[in-house]
Amino acid sequence: MGLIDTVLPRPWHRKSYRIISALPKSSWIVTFGPIVFFLGVGSHFVFQIYKLDSFSFRGTFGSSDSPFFLGDYVNRYGYITTLLFANLPQLILSYCFFSYESLFTRMLNEKEFNSYSLGPHKELRISYPTGKRASTHWFRLPHAHGIPLLITSALLH
Repeated sequence: MGLIDTVLPRPWHRKSYRIISALPKSSWIVTFGPIVFFLGVGSHFVFQIYKLDSFSFRGTFGSSDSPFFLGDYVNRYGYITTLLFANLPQLILSYCFFSYESLFTRMLNEKEFNSYSLGPHKELRISYPTGKRASTHWFRLPHAHGIPLLITSALLH
């Protein structure tokens, strides 16, 4: 009995991977770690304000019994520091949105790149198509994914 009789070919089993496995775990941690952290910090501050003031905006416009009044910060810390502090939530939201959008773009690019090796032949995307070639997306993503992210970005701003 020789080597050929004992070694048999193995059947090929194609593994099906989910799209989320296309990116390393570190990308997921870098994206969702700050998002979860900032949601927790924001929830803590909202809870503290609710406990302190019960969301009742007493008084006239521009006055408040709350120690979180902006005029107190301007008098105590100066205009530039107060300006940076007031815009910090927008900076945090922008960072979280851009990191999420980057992760989402990477996943969809990986899916498109893998689709060139599977199934029927697909044309590559190019900037100036001629003939049957496919053009690039107007966004970095297909319109079905890019437009909702653009609307989300506009709402967060």
